[in-house]
Amino acid sequence: MPQVEFSTDTIGYQNFLAEEMSSYKLVPAGAKINPGEFSAYGSIFVTVATGGAAINAVSVPIAPLAPLVKVGTVILSIGTVLVFGVKKFAILTAQALAGDVAITVQALPTALVAADAANYSPGYSKPIQAGLLVGRTFAQRDSSTPYGVADVAADDDIYLIGVGCQDANINPEIVLLRHQTLIYENRLPGWAAMTTPQKTKIRSLYQCITSAN
Repeated sequence: MPQVEFSTDTIGYQNFLAEEMSSYKLVPAGAKINPGEFSAYGSIFVTVATGGAAINAVSVPIAPLAPLVKVGTVILSIGTVLVFGVKKFAILTAQALAGDVAITVQALPTALVAADAANYSPGYSKPIQAGLLVGRTFAQRDSSTPYGVADVAADDDIYLIGVGCQDANINPEIVLLRHQTLIYENRLPGWAAMTTPQKTKIRSLYQCITSAN
């Protein structure tokens, strides 16, 4: 079982817990995840939303940025260059935060259209944070297949991560949070951007309340 440390970083800090953390809240023996299903640290996908942006536009509509990260977290800094294709790029003139649906940029030299996408990757490690929803089918469980990003329509064995890992490429071990633990659902990473089926699944597995802040 990986060493459990209750720290205040984004890997092991369970700020979504509505009750005191203890080893009794965790599934014993630990678990492993498939690193291939998770993005590298700093690997940010920016997709242009419906309507696009014309030449000289200084704002670009996008799909919600970094949906698995706490809303309001700084994701992209001023000066970041996003490459959407040949001769298609945008340079940020303001920070972009998790959950943003538009980015502020220098006047575009080329128009961007819906579905144009940029993949910004300043880093290579894969830290996995507590609170992410992971899953696998019973058949995968029985064959010891590692957990991946939960597919709530197909997976049978689904949990929230109780303690994440610093770099899944080096050590993909995590610790799962026991079902029926009391949590603040709105503090889960990416809660606002989750689909209704994802939220319904979490509410069926855990005791969920909301936090005012």
